[in-house]
Amino acid sequence: MKTNSFHFLKVSGIEYSLPLLEPESSFRHVTGSKVVQSCSLIETNTSLIRRTNDDLLSEVVNKNISYCQLSPTVVSTNSEYTHNVKTTEQTKAQNYLTEYSHASETISTVTDSEGNSHDDLLSDGTDRVIATGRSSDEIKRKQRQSVSSLCKQSSSVTQSSHASNIFSTKILEKLLNSSEEGKDILKCAIKTELSEAKQLELSSIIAKHHINSKNKLLTEDLRTYALAVTSLFKFERSENYFIPRDGDRKNHGGKIANKIGNLKQRKRKRETKENEYQVTKRTLIDPQNKQNEDAEDAAEWLKLNSEPWTVVLDQWKISYAVRKRDLLSRKRIPHLFKTYPQYKLQHGFQLIDIDFQKSFPESKNGLMQLPYLIPRIAAYISKKACDPSAVYLLERLTDDDANNDKKICALLLALNTVLSPISVASRFEPTILVGQEDTLIFVGSKEQAQLKIQEIYQSYAELNIPIVPKLFAVGESLDNLQGTFIVGYDDLCYEFPSILRAVDVLIKLTAVLGLPFSKISKLVWHFLSSYIYGLKQRETYASIIKLKTYLEPNINE
Repeated sequence: MKTNSFHFLKVSGIEYSLPLLEPESSFRHVTGSKVVQSCSLIETNTSLIRRTNDDLLSEVVNKNISYCQLSPTVVSTNSEYTHNVKTTEQTKAQNYLTEYSHASETISTVTDSEGNSHDDLLSDGTDRVIATGRSSDEIKRKQRQSVSSLCKQSSSVTQSSHASNIFSTKILEKLLNSSEEGKDILKCAIKTELSEAKQLELSSIIAKHHINSKNKLLTEDLRTYALAVTSLFKFERSENYFIPRDGDRKNHGGKIANKIGNLKQRKRKRETKENEYQVTKRTLIDPQNKQNEDAEDAAEWLKLNSEPWTVVLDQWKISYAVRKRDLLSRKRIPHLFKTYPQYKLQHGFQLIDIDFQKSFPESKNGLMQLPYLIPRIAAYISKKACDPSAVYLLERLTDDDANNDKKICALLLALNTVLSPISVASRFEPTILVGQEDTLIFVGSKEQAQLKIQEIYQSYAELNIPIVPKLFAVGESLDNLQGTFIVGYDDLCYEFPSILRAVDVLIKLTAVLGLPFSKISKLVWHFLSSYIYGLKQRETYASIIKLKTYLEPNINE
């Protein structure tokens, strides 16, 4: 048997290759009484073979019978797109075809749907049609089995290479039937093209399928997905689902590619957040974490001990990791004071220093800056202040014989003349004098300060404003200071020999406990905490901005 060339034909998604034989070959195809001497494929009236990519079923239709050999090329159901087998697999398949072309004529009888026998069809007993030709009883079974074996091997090469990669209409339909959303898409696609929303839902289903497969996204995958959609739904257009990259487009486009990219990005974000959470959780509760173990031990020690004080200070620093959960929150103050009664001791302000340093590591050393700002602030007050009290206060600020305590106290009062009190309530508009009395309170003794603070808190309650730390100076007036200054908050009471240190602790205590400043003298304390200590404040006020702008050159000096 001579073989001159191969004839290729795509039928129902499979491409077949047939050896074209010379007329004198004993292979013939008989249709009625007409002998077709050329061994080309005959296809008349209807399709001869119907075959799907998944189940590879075939059937002989009418009486037209073909002979064929599986090509090493597999195509999808609309025969517009081809998956090429790797070169090595093509070589193997071609070798099978060569062996087949030199094999002896082999015969098998097949009965068609009408019960008529055809002895010109060779089959290997599966759904694959192998060859046709004139039958002869003297052809040995051994030869038939030999050719069948060759064809089976050729078919298995092609099928095994693509079975795991082909995304067919059957798989797509199964995916859609597995959810109510998918079933709705199947119904909507029967009569017309899917809406934009439904196309996105369909693309999402396919994208999730791809991500679950954990395979790298290839160009061929996108083409296959788009092809499956357009094959299953006749009204859908491929360009809606896949747009190949071109000169201006760096990446593939289309709804499926976009969905896969978005889902992958969301997955990465979820994984990143989960990893961060796990790391944070291990840092906080991992018993193997030495630092946390030490913090827990230190916190337990502080619950039982308040002396020696040097040890308290050391354990206070170590236990910050545990204590910080209760800091910077006004609601946690009762629990904080109950758990750590050391705050209420005489030198409890030293603990405030430690908490402030750890909670606000980037803050400025306001204690050292304020005295150097007095001349500049005094100059601004002399230009802007209109209140009569400014004259008296400026004399104390510029008095060379006055000590720092007197000057700092005068500065606190004078700031109210340029940072005037704001409205506290609809029925209460504080004056500059009220603001000054709220900023610094003169008392006769420490005991009087403790009584005075309760009186102030009562007036705050009537105005429906929260209680805050208050600053006291022991002495009848600015000209009669006794050298003792007090910071009080609830039942805390810290005593200092310097007004500068008292201001320092008041600002730190307010920040550490997460408290607001007094609404009456709010602008004065906002300015000091933000400009002197570098603490961020939520609110902004024009009068504070003007003062800071005036002082700006002094920052770089």
